[in-house]
Amino acid sequence: MVLPERVVWKLPDKLSFEEGAVLTDALATPYGAMKTADQKPGESVAIFGTGGLGLCAVQLAKVFGSPRVIAIDIIEDKLALAKQLGADEVIDAAAVDPVAKIRSLTDGGVDVAYVFVGREETMEQAVASVGSIGRIVLVGLGAQQLTVNPFSLSYKKTTIMGHMGYAPTDFPVLMDLIEAKRINLQPLISHRLPFPDGVNRGMDILQTNEGNPRRVIIQHE
Repeated sequence: MVLPERVVWKLPDKLSFEEGAVLTDALATPYGAMKTADQKPGESVAIFGTGGLGLCAVQLAKVFGSPRVIAIDIIEDKLALAKQLGADEVIDAAAVDPVAKIRSLTDGGVDVAYVFVGREETMEQAVASVGSIGRIVLVGLGAQQLTVNPFSLSYKKTTIMGHMGYAPTDFPVLMDLIEAKRINLQPLISHRLPFPDGVNRGMDILQTNEGNPRRVIIQHE
């Protein structure tokens, strides 16, 4: 494949191609979302959805200086991994009301909520989980609509933002974070498959949600 030089980045010797593959979306997208939110040190964070992007967001929130990172999901294994990667609290939204739990943990709500699941219920929970002057960044996409109460937004001075994709110019910063061991991408890789047969097999795994996939890596031997 021939590409313009301006869109190609050289991986440092200490970074694997696996890490480079995961970096370009799972890490770069939530990093961009936190820049969109203007995430500041000392702000509390709620992360709705702990798939590949959400697990990176947990780690990035700590890099951005959050003293309290709360991860919300309905799958125990994902929540356990979020805790392992730095979440201060995890909430099983299938077992408890996540909004009430977040408010009790933060004395009224988090400063910023990131949504990596494009479900109506999840988006509404995120909006309700922030405190005064809170921000919500919607990253996960879905066909469902978000319904909000304008009065509640005005009363709390809530801001809702959207974010998609990433800026390739962020890659050097992210590669430095991985090299410095401040970000661990290895736990995000749930499957490793050989090329070329693994391509279709990997798509099947994602389509059927087999083995609760996070990131499927195709290895070229």
